[in-house]
Amino acid sequence: MDGLERCKARETAQEKANRLHLEQQNKNGPVGKCKVFEWMQDEVVKTFYRRTLLTKDEGACRWGACTEYQRFYWSQKNQWDICLHLPKYPPGVEVPYVQPYQDLFDMDTDLPDFILKEKPTQLVNKEDKATASMLQAVEDLVGERELVEDPKMFPSGPIAEYLALRHGFEISATNNWHPTLHGVGKLPAGRADLVVKNLMCVDDEQSIQADATTAIVDFYNVMTAGTPLDKLPPAWDVVSRLKLDFERLRLQCFPSAVLEKKTAYVLRPPEGSDDQSEWFVALHSATAVLLVYRCGWTTMEEIAKGLLSYRIPFRTVVECRSRNLVKVPAGKTRGLGQRRLHFSPTVEDIYDYEDAREEVLQSPCGRAILMQAGIAGRLAYSIVPEYLVYDGPNFVHTEVVCTDGEVDFIDDAVTTDQLDVVSGVFLVDTDGTAGAARMEAHKSFWPKQSTWFTTGYAGDQWLPPAEKWFIPHLRSLIQGNNFELLNATEWRQNLSRNVKKSRPVFANSEKVAAEFIRRQLG
Repeated sequence: MDGLERCKARETAQEKANRLHLEQQNKNGPVGKCKVFEWMQDEVVKTFYRRTLLTKDEGACRWGACTEYQRFYWSQKNQWDICLHLPKYPPGVEVPYVQPYQDLFDMDTDLPDFILKEKPTQLVNKEDKATASMLQAVEDLVGERELVEDPKMFPSGPIAEYLALRHGFEISATNNWHPTLHGVGKLPAGRADLVVKNLMCVDDEQSIQADATTAIVDFYNVMTAGTPLDKLPPAWDVVSRLKLDFERLRLQCFPSAVLEKKTAYVLRPPEGSDDQSEWFVALHSATAVLLVYRCGWTTMEEIAKGLLSYRIPFRTVVECRSRNLVKVPAGKTRGLGQRRLHFSPTVEDIYDYEDAREEVLQSPCGRAILMQAGIAGRLAYSIVPEYLVYDGPNFVHTEVVCTDGEVDFIDDAVTTDQLDVVSGVFLVDTDGTAGAARMEAHKSFWPKQSTWFTTGYAGDQWLPPAEKWFIPHLRSLIQGNNFELLNATEWRQNLSRNVKKSRPVFANSEKVAAEFIRRQLG
């Protein structure tokens, strides 16, 4: 048994699933973050071949220029090896017949116009070719996910659907203005555009009728004023229409063990359910819990798929007897390592960062990072397959998400250091001092996960403006146009947007939803 077969024999069921998934993805050539190496003959020692990493563009060209007998894929490393020095077809293998190019034009049949029509010659300088290559790399990296209008990325749809599902507000043409509930900083009835801007919802303004515009502004003004559940108008479904069916989907509330002064909501199948899931869904957002009930999701996998589609943070927890574990304080983060004063990253630093990020996201904690949503979850989206979430915790490194003292609900843990690697954090000297007196700043290619949730782009889920910022920033990194590193304060300033306008709305909606759940549970 060779080394590869021994590795396969030792792999777990999950590792095997990962390997088969990568093999399926790469069967028609390198995709995503797959690396391509070519074995090149040494110019001096002709019997020596050096394994050389190719660029993404070179790798795609070399892969297409060789036969299946000259290329080898290693799923354990997600790498291709190109060996052009090997014969295209080994002895005994029939060489397929390829019709000569000129013979195509000797055929009696009429050729399509697009073949006969002479195409104009395009003059492209070297700089344009380089730019085109970089843009192609971006397209290969983000694929279909780059499109902001993609309904798979943003299923929330227009603002009416977003307000109905996440906040339980129904736009009505009648009884849609309640000035007595509006507080300081209220908007005039016709400024629905400001509501859309403040809440980061994208909608066709021409499709918003006058009455709907008034209702949207009324929602914003009522929520901004901190109106409690008992005083909300009938436009909110929590006033009378919404009922939580606990016989269809069970709900439990526990003190959170990971977020101070927060409640963890555990959704699980009821007794006698056909859903035999070994894990349950835990949320720290009351509005997200109500969204699950409004959408009619019942099974754990269905809920997980829905929450992933909206990019809402959640956990997949397993119930176990409490072990009274003492939470170990997080150690000092290392990120991508220390750098000297006036450090300025290069292309090599970008490559090293991408390799380190991929290593973290392809590790057992990758699924947990995907479920965290935010900027880390978005970066994980193109690397971590969603099916890993549906498999439940892998129990390599776990933490207690919530507990009642006798029963713990545990899930895979993610360290701050791992999240900092995903965001590309460097520890940069600030004064050049060495030793214990050394001062450093945490500067990064992307906002830290904790910093992201304090910016104006975080919202209550991943919304279109966040994606519109994300894609150009990703392009600038890949193309080498902008390697600037920012600290937490600079990220908050750059991404402040309308955070002071949106946070009161989200906060009061959470408060109303939490009170509604408390009353439903009795």
